[in-house]
This record gives sequence, C-alpha cells and structure tokens, in this order.
Amino acid sequence: MSPLLPNYLRTLRLQWGLSQLELAGLLGITESALSKFESQALAPTKNLMLGVQVIFGQDARQAFPALYAQSERTIMRRAAAF
Repeated sequence: MSPLLPNYLRTLRLQWGLSQLELAGLLGITESALSKFESQALAPTKNLMLGVQVIFGQDARQAFPALYAQSERTIMRRAAAF
C-alpha cells in the first residue's frame, strides 16, 4: 500500500486514548501487526475493518477512505464492462 493513501486507524486509536497494545488486544492481533496496519505496510483485513467498526463506530469508508475509494472504482469499472 502507498503511504499516501489515507488510513485513520492511528488517529482513531489516539483519539480514544488507546495504546497499540490495547487496541491490538481488542482486535485479537499482535502489536506488530497493528503497527503494520497503521503504517500501511499491510492492507487492512476484513476482520480488522469489522473490528474498527465495532470498536470506534467507523465503517470502512470512514476509517480507510482511500482503500474504499479504490475498491469502489474497481467495482464500477467491472460493472461498466457488463
């Protein structure tokens, strides 16, 4: 993933006053994995996106806007091909 794509995971975590260890524990992942998601070294998984929605009340469009927009464009191109 490009570091230029918006990802608000770190921002949400800090707004809620959670450490990486605490949020990783809530999401059932390692602190190292969370760090990679926050730095965009790893693309968010479905489980991560669902966890973010449950914990912060933010859906994929809000928490991961660039990834959502990219997926939307891909799907729309596929739909136009029909």
